Amino acid sequence: VEYLHGRLSCDVAGLAPGQGAHALLLTRQGRVQELLAVYRRAEDLLLVVDRGRADPAMAALEEFIVAGDVEFEPCEQAGSLLLMGQNAPALLAGAASDFSELNLSGLALSLRRRADLCVPSFELLPGPGSDPAQLSAALEELGASMGEPALLDRMRIESGTPAVGVDVDEKRMAIEARLEWAI
Repeated sequence: VEYLHGRLSCDVAGLAPGQGAHALLLTRQGRVQELLAVYRRAEDLLLVVDRGRADPAMAALEEFIVAGDVEFEPCEQAGSLLLMGQNAPALLAGAASDFSELNLSGLALSLRRRADLCVPSFELLPGPGSDPAQLSAALEELGASMGEPALLDRMRIESGTPAVGVDVDEKRMAIEARLEWAI
């Protein structure tokens, strides 16, 4: 916790179990390396980065480790789904906080609230023994409909949320990239 509190832009030490926050991983000069979400679970912290950004994020996080008491492990997920729209909160009535572990139609999953998009949105990460296809079918049974993959990118752009490696890189300060909400 202490190491990440010093490396990320959010108050990691102040997160209680079940709480999460958007965060930036910055260079020594305050330039953006990664945009991520950090969630405090009962036993550890979960860091969530965009698909394809795990390796660069891991390398940047490990760059300044000097003590042996900090360890990062990749969390192998089978994939995630994004549930968005005005009815999304009603479908996930069991979601009590920004980060929740819950059971949906018999499937274990972790859920994170996406406050960076302009419509109510939740990223659903299948738990052990669950896969995205099962989760998708369960959501459809509850009344959700599947959207095109390009919808997330469109919603990200409409919400003004930059993507690291696309809209933001290590040449930009957080304020220049309009990422005040992640500081």
